[in-house]
Amino acid sequence: MFSKGPSRPLPGLVGRAGEFDLQTSAKTLQPLEPLAEGYCLRSSCVRTRQLAKMDDRGPLTDLWWDIHRLKHNSRRVDHPCQLPPQLMYRLISVFTEPGEIILDCFNGAGTTTLTAHQLNRQYIGIEMSEKYHEITEARHREILEGLDPFRKAKRKLTEKNSSVERMPEQTYEVPKKTLQLEVRRVAKMLGRLPNRDEMIEHAKYPIKYYDEYFVSWGEVCAAARHDGMSEERNNGQQPEPITKQLSLFEQQRNAG
Repeated sequence: MFSKGPSRPLPGLVGRAGEFDLQTSAKTLQPLEPLAEGYCLRSSCVRTRQLAKMDDRGPLTDLWWDIHRLKHNSRRVDHPCQLPPQLMYRLISVFTEPGEIILDCFNGAGTTTLTAHQLNRQYIGIEMSEKYHEITEARHREILEGLDPFRKAKRKLTEKNSSVERMPEQTYEVPKKTLQLEVRRVAKMLGRLPNRDEMIEHAKYPIKYYDEYFVSWGEVCAAARHDGMSEERNNGQQPEPITKQLSLFEQQRNAG
């Protein structure tokens, strides 16, 4: 992005990013060929599209809607604000070539250096916390042992980036997604987000599930605030052309 003298074309846009073939990575993850807007990331949805031979890829622009925060504790280590590895796979693939050096001056639990390690880049990570440094070193050893440092695992977590207490581990009689979709149904019926009393009156499920399974009413209503993902976009029509916020990527392609 910044250089002394003439800049070079971005390696990821001119075919110099190297191969990306992590056996443990999500099937949707192709750093330089992102999912098009609106496609579901769930493995079941991916399989359905693959069987149907659907092209679910979109152009690589400066708007990335296929990368999300780490939502599930099974993907976390004991650090309060971890980067999603998918973000770093894309950044490293776009901006660097194999063998080049990646520096993170605040390396935390190691997402930057771990993804650099996986992508055959050299790396330097700086971290003042001995605890996080030890977590990172252990995760780098996992890569050498053939393990995915970002795999799902059951870990004891103590650190949080929110003051809200963690919900106790429990078995759900009704899936949380089902309960949230019921909120969406009631919201469409009312023309607005329902409050707790309105869910008692109109919902199919007892209010106790909402009280016991969610940390706040905001989380209860989260799924009703948007239309969600769908495999059928624009009623089967081709999406409108994407308007880029910046012309950076197009300029780099032209330069390449």
